[in-house]
Amino acid sequence: MNKSFFIFALLLLCEINAHSQIKDFEGNIYDTVKIGFQTWLTSNIKSKFYSDGTPVPLANFKCVNGDCNNTDTFGLLYNYTGLTRNESKRRIHGICPAGYNIPSPNEWHQLMLALNADTTWLWKGAYNYVADKIVSKQYGGSDTSGLKIVPSGLSANGQFYNFQRGEFYKLIDSNDIKGVTIFFPPLPDGILRLEKFITDEIARSNDQYLPCRCIKNSITTSTTELGYNESIKIFPNPSLNGEFTIEIGDELLGGSNEIQILSELGIVLFNETSLNNKIITFKLPRGVYIIKVIKSNNIRKSTYSKKVVLLNY
Repeated sequence: MNKSFFIFALLLLCEINAHSQIKDFEGNIYDTVKIGFQTWLTSNIKSKFYSDGTPVPLANFKCVNGDCNNTDTFGLLYNYTGLTRNESKRRIHGICPAGYNIPSPNEWHQLMLALNADTTWLWKGAYNYVADKIVSKQYGGSDTSGLKIVPSGLSANGQFYNFQRGEFYKLIDSNDIKGVTIFFPPLPDGILRLEKFITDEIARSNDQYLPCRCIKNSITTSTTELGYNESIKIFPNPSLNGEFTIEIGDELLGGSNEIQILSELGIVLFNETSLNNKIITFKLPRGVYIIKVIKSNNIRKSTYSKKVVLLNY
């Protein structure tokens, strides 16, 4: 069955609400917040111990701006080894409390979509109109997300930089390391930067110390890039005339499975449940869109996502 339509957008609504508290091995207590399908800590990690009780070597962490009185508010700064324990798994547990991990680039992107960030300039490494939503009210944000991000700054080559002026996180998985930069106070267009490090050596440098914010390991939702999943195919991609076809594998048909198409602003343009059609064709205006296929059963929900580019020459 072929489907073609023009955009009449509904805003993507995201679930944001307070959640429980957790405690790390050292006894530090962290509040959490649920945003969409994700649960995040609402403060930076401040532990000198890993979740199994192993002490973090003194050389692998520093107090923010060299003053340990800052720890309760800003957490600690960790170098790459202190942050990750040099793990190379798909999910890096590292310094995070039990049940939590260092966010991956994809998990951060899902957060940005849940907060309805403007991704028009993502190809330049920018999320717009979102920084205000994640910055603590104490530092000029609206903090409608509840993440309460604060400007810890960083340490590099023995010096401290940007205390109370910026926040910097590493997003890590087994395939990629990227850096997030959040400016303080938030700029009028709410921009934050997401960039790949110039070299892998810089990304894994132990001369650079950054704060850490952790995300809960999801047992109900997993995310897979469609580009590596032959069960779903999109062609042509990119499209020269705005028309493209999605071919869905038999194992994803039927049941309560659903397909969504979102703009890069996070606006849901199309949603269909009970997938029964193996071939679906769409025609859309020029732009970049996100295709999501959500497979559900009684135990877990798996979300597959991929971008499609429509050039429309």
